[in-house]
Amino acid sequence: MSKLGREVGQFRDPWGLVRRMLSSGDHTARWALMHTAASRLAAPVDALLGLAEKRRGPFPASSDLPLILVVGPPRAGTTLLYQVLARCLDVSYFDNLSALFPRAPLTGRFLFGRPGRETGYGFRSYYGNTSGWYAPNHGFNVWDRWLGDHPYHARQSLSEAAATDMREFFDAWLERTGKPFLNKNNRNADCVPLLAAALRNAVFIEVVREPEYVAQSLLLARAAIQGRAEYGWGLDSQQVELGARREAVLDSVCDQVIRIHEKLDRAEAAAGDSRYLRISYEDLCSDPAAIVESVAAYIPRVELRPGADLGAIGTISTRNECRLPGSEMEYIRQRLRIPT
Repeated sequence: MSKLGREVGQFRDPWGLVRRMLSSGDHTARWALMHTAASRLAAPVDALLGLAEKRRGPFPASSDLPLILVVGPPRAGTTLLYQVLARCLDVSYFDNLSALFPRAPLTGRFLFGRPGRETGYGFRSYYGNTSGWYAPNHGFNVWDRWLGDHPYHARQSLSEAAATDMREFFDAWLERTGKPFLNKNNRNADCVPLLAAALRNAVFIEVVREPEYVAQSLLLARAAIQGRAEYGWGLDSQQVELGARREAVLDSVCDQVIRIHEKLDRAEAAAGDSRYLRISYEDLCSDPAAIVESVAAYIPRVELRPGADLGAIGTISTRNECRLPGSEMEYIRQRLRIPT
């Protein structure tokens, strides 16, 4: 199921969201709606495949191939980095096809997948959703098995059985693909210490964006997705009373950004220098080829995809532009203590 479909219970105005998506003129938004409908049609097949996947075995040996996990605040450019790395690095990842089979991602991916089609997509996205069957997917349907199904918060502890099941799943994935694994999921930023302890081959890449633009984008996302800025959206979000003064809404978004950054600072300390890399969104947009090369140099056993032309990417336009009234951006900067 797509991210939009799985979160429908969290939406304050789901039908209004559908109307806004259809009227947006955004191809990726409409594709996400189609993907949600397709997941409903695939449900009977998924149920059958799920029975087979539960009986998988024998369990593979532990793999030394890395699990590359992109984390960061929502609206910081994590999806963009995911797309760029998936295009250029010789890695495997969850795609929109495997997301149709939440009970059997391994079986669905390798039964219906078509190797070699991974590069046929661009860098557009709609609030974390991508278009195209072989485009990168956040993989909530897989992570939910161990981290719970709340879209904005993850479990903070795992039983030994759950941790073992997680390791065995990814060992099986790495054995089947023979390639390092790449994934982006912002919710994983809520539990990096847990993942670092359970997955010894996990390496984390955090995307850092100028915080006032993260706050601005979160505020605009609330209106676009939830229909009202008072309703929270994204990791660590909180709701504001309807009709609250505008400053209260701005405070809520700024507090969300601060909490996430504090959490990621603790995450870096838990993972350690050899397993945690920070990437600037602004640098990613200005020189994506250099970012790809730095990631490949940082993580052992990660290589460029055969035939990848880094120079063909060029530069990517940033969204670091003021889209709010100047007084509100100034309020956000002061609230976040950003020098002007």
